[in-house]
Amino acid sequence: MMPVATVTPMLAVTSMPMAGREYSPAATTSENGGGKRKQKEKELDELKKEVNLDDHKLSLDELGRKYQVDLSRGLTNARAAEILVQDGPNALTPPPTTPEWVKFCRQLFGGFSILLWIGAILCFLAYGIQAAMEDEPSNDNLYLGVVLAAVVIVTGCFSYYQEAKSSKIMDSFKNMVPQQALVIREGEKIQINAENVVVGDLVEVKGGDRVPADMRIISSHGCKVDNSSLTGESEPQTRSPEFTHENPLETRNICFFSTNCVEGTARGIVISTGDRTVMGRIASLASGLEVGRTPIAMEIEHFIRLITGVAVFLGLSFFILSLILGYTWLEAVIFLIGIIVANVPEGLLATVTVRATGGAEEWDGAGGHWFHWEGVVGDWFCWAGPGAPSNALVPGACRHPWVPCESRGCPLSPAVPPQVCLTLTAKRMARKNCLVKNLEAVETLGSTSTICSDKTGTLTQNRMTVAHMWFDNQIHEADTTEDQSGATFDKRSPTWAALARIAGLCNRAVFKPGQENISISKRDTAGDASESALLKCIQLSCGSVKKMRDKNPKVTEIPFNSTNKYQVCRAGGGGGGGPRAVGRCHPVPACPPCPQLSIHEREEDPQGYLLVMKGAPERILDRCSRILLQGQEVPLDQEMREAFQNAYLELGGLGERVLGFCHLYLPPDKFPRGFRFDADDVNFPTNDLCFVGLMSMIDPPRAAVPDAVGKCRSAGIKVIMVTGDHPITAKAIAKGVGIISEGNETVEDIAARLNIPVSQVNPREAKACVVHGSDLKDMTSEQLDEILKNHTEIVFARTSPQQKLIIVEGCQRQCPVPVPRLVPIPVPHGAPSLYPKGAIVAVTGDGVNDSPALKKADIGIAMGIAGSDVSKQAADMILLDDNFASIVTGVEEGWCQPLHHPPPPGWAPAAPVTHHPPSPSGRLIFDNLKKSIAYTLTSNIPEITPFLLFIIANIPLPLGTVTILCIDLGTDMVPAISLAYEAAESDIMKRQPRNPRTDKLVNERLISMAYGQIGMIQALGGFFTYFVILAENGFLPGTLVGIRLAWDDRSTNDLEDSYGQEWTYEQRKVVEFTCHTAFFASIVVVQWADLIICKTRRNSVFQQGMKNKILIFGLLEETALAAFLSYCPGMGVALRMYPLKVTWWFCAFPYSLLIFAYDEVRKLILRRYPGGE
Repeated sequence: MMPVATVTPMLAVTSMPMAGREYSPAATTSENGGGKRKQKEKELDELKKEVNLDDHKLSLDELGRKYQVDLSRGLTNARAAEILVQDGPNALTPPPTTPEWVKFCRQLFGGFSILLWIGAILCFLAYGIQAAMEDEPSNDNLYLGVVLAAVVIVTGCFSYYQEAKSSKIMDSFKNMVPQQALVIREGEKIQINAENVVVGDLVEVKGGDRVPADMRIISSHGCKVDNSSLTGESEPQTRSPEFTHENPLETRNICFFSTNCVEGTARGIVISTGDRTVMGRIASLASGLEVGRTPIAMEIEHFIRLITGVAVFLGLSFFILSLILGYTWLEAVIFLIGIIVANVPEGLLATVTVRATGGAEEWDGAGGHWFHWEGVVGDWFCWAGPGAPSNALVPGACRHPWVPCESRGCPLSPAVPPQVCLTLTAKRMARKNCLVKNLEAVETLGSTSTICSDKTGTLTQNRMTVAHMWFDNQIHEADTTEDQSGATFDKRSPTWAALARIAGLCNRAVFKPGQENISISKRDTAGDASESALLKCIQLSCGSVKKMRDKNPKVTEIPFNSTNKYQVCRAGGGGGGGPRAVGRCHPVPACPPCPQLSIHEREEDPQGYLLVMKGAPERILDRCSRILLQGQEVPLDQEMREAFQNAYLELGGLGERVLGFCHLYLPPDKFPRGFRFDADDVNFPTNDLCFVGLMSMIDPPRAAVPDAVGKCRSAGIKVIMVTGDHPITAKAIAKGVGIISEGNETVEDIAARLNIPVSQVNPREAKACVVHGSDLKDMTSEQLDEILKNHTEIVFARTSPQQKLIIVEGCQRQCPVPVPRLVPIPVPHGAPSLYPKGAIVAVTGDGVNDSPALKKADIGIAMGIAGSDVSKQAADMILLDDNFASIVTGVEEGWCQPLHHPPPPGWAPAAPVTHHPPSPSGRLIFDNLKKSIAYTLTSNIPEITPFLLFIIANIPLPLGTVTILCIDLGTDMVPAISLAYEAAESDIMKRQPRNPRTDKLVNERLISMAYGQIGMIQALGGFFTYFVILAENGFLPGTLVGIRLAWDDRSTNDLEDSYGQEWTYEQRKVVEFTCHTAFFASIVVVQWADLIICKTRRNSVFQQGMKNKILIFGLLEETALAAFLSYCPGMGVALRMYPLKVTWWFCAFPYSLLIFAYDEVRKLILRRYPGGE
């Protein structure tokens, strides 16, 4: 008996004992952690290898012997039970999951939160020391500790609610697994649980079933399967017993686990189950990949280290200084804690993690509208479809069910991406057809240096369009404009009339009803993509195709099978013309089979029939002996055959799909009206036909893509096409959208130009490169790295799922070289390296097979329309319109400028390009987050320095804890958030991708600016106000030094001021708290200028303008809040804040103006001498 481990040669790891589950990365065991890691890496390397399967090449007898199964009776029950015990259930092994409490703790104690927790603990410690030492300790540290803890808990809970999630990828895979399977055992058909299917089982599937395991087909009747969930192919694929391709993923005699049978029936032998199936490999690969930290996560960690370092350095410095000045060690410890806590920006965590909730919004996508409603209990989505009423925004009014964001998707619409973390940035990006799951993904997109993009539907419109025609021995450009203003040929030509008639009649595509008011090119059709293109072309050129068909009713049709076998679908029969059903073919309404031959009654001849045929040009030509020229049939001689061949090669070289068309007028004497045509036993001629012409189609690029690719190039981002399409088609589209620039050649182009073999061309002479998947299969990592390093314009064609992952990993290993810039930027001498070691890679995908690459990439981008649920789960961002230009929208600034680029003739844009309001995204989010942090950190200095002077100079405390909290958690909050709405500066897409090594979110330059320059000016403004108020009350600056102990002594009620007046303790405290309020107001005034200068990093504020309405509101809000806290009755008791004289507000005005003038001069110097930045 053959060992079961050898039954599935598709996996090298299946030779392991108990192959059913134990090879999964989740189940590896070793004596130490290092052994586990090595074992896991080894298994992932095995999973990345191409599928090693030869069952599709075996004869049925060889297949039966290999699996020891009777091909008619199936396995015995005993043998099936034995294999089930040995292999395990036919199920996917779930990966280890992270407990929810662990995920909650990560939100509560991870990242920036840990710094606030340390601050809170130190506050409680300081309060405890004070309580032990003093009879009536101040409660300030207790209040501050409670506030810090509350901020962390609230933001942590909110972040967990919005973002906490384990990988949902395996959940999506589970939803794809069938529940039941029909197997044949001991000659009987029995329905069993799909988990009990074993290798060698004889399984039968029919239309509507889900394939329960990888199967080798042994018999079929019109079987077609939908592989879109696995490969992204939109068209159902024929399945038959014949071996048609060396690649097991492309041959027709293999069905794959979890794919859907959409029509017909098939019987097959199970060759792989569970984790050993192709889907199982992908699931294991996707769940086993380790995903590194995002750039923004590393930036937050760097920020924490930096702020902590500054806080500890200042704290220790003044701890030592306190001891030198004669303070006790307990007092020095309290000072140490106070200074460290003072450096903690309490409001920054809330600023960075803020979300805007409540309300509804709408954005376009896929011919209709997505509606989003944010409520208290969560986010809800609805697909309203074209022409949705305005009241669809109200839950309950939408025509389709509203779906919570945690669900899989809307049952009557394209799947809605689940668990979308709608940050402020993500909400704005959604209006541009980009749904992002978290803030980190948006920032990562802004740091992207390489984009690996699919072709179909992303770079192209996913809408086949007729591009050229060849008839009368001339190639003509198709006119697909609505008004037919671009015609390049005489439409009165009888040859064109014949060609158009064949294309319209030999065609089962139809327009869906209710689209009379929609332009023809944008109407939805039911039918094959190529036939839909022909339908629209003929409808535009000749008028109603329906009328044409009504005038020439169909009698018989024969869909052509590429394995050279005919199957019949009869729309109408002979012998009186009555219809008769044929049960051998079960067309699916949404995607009918493609008829190659049909016979019609002739409108102009009441007794005649017309036979029309279309198909592969060379096969159509082989059936013809004549050709139609200028409306006359002439012999098809060698000259015309050569002309055909030249036209065919020219159109094919453009990357277009070419179809041939022919017809035959059936003689009425042999085929009179009422003749019974038999499509099973063909009783009419299929040879000696008349060739009419060629029509070629292409999936045209989206109108906005060329400009988007150009923007990427100017921004230093390399765009790589990764597609499963033919290299010629891929290259043509790459040239059309600018991925391969005009004038740049591949090695094949150079060889053709020099008329030499490709082997004699130096690959480094070619700037562009088209790599075939079969070549990539045999490449080493070093060879792939060489291609990625030495070519700036690359296309990978005919790639497999594993190869896409390998390409992504190769890109991540690269230190990218700058691509040619559209706008030169001066680079100072001795500047650091432009790129870090390792590119930041974004990758697009739509199929389940793309999920490993989506997860491995620094940012995975799934397609909202064509994408599978698994790809959406694995991705970080979803494109609602499947448009590459939307990715660039995410990379660049918030103003979505219209992407103007002249499309090829006849190619209409997929959707109108519109203006959008400003929105933070990609690069802009990093810039604006940096601005928010700079604004927030600057006020730390005027908050810290009063405490330092309180220690060093022994002066009354200028600023209290409560007023510091009013700044950090009150007046500074809205202005800091408003910077997230700031529009991009003019050079944002002219800069190279951010270097994570040198361009930090918070670096020494920002700290120097916030702490050493602007912060110091703010502190001077606050102290000036402080000294003015005390001087007006009799305490001149000279008398304040060393007065602190007497000032804070409750028993001293006769403290004299500079003029000899005596002050009680209570009177002194009222003045002190008034100073706290005034110092607070002064910080608000200087923060006005700080907010305005933070709007830009290089540009003048006068260039940028004050168009940010949220920022203007922030200025008004912080001023109003400061006034409210100062003048509201009862604040003296609640917060110890007292009313101010109007003149005291103006004390800090000169310092605010100084900040503005100083920064304008600094930016002017930077613009003139950029090397000094």
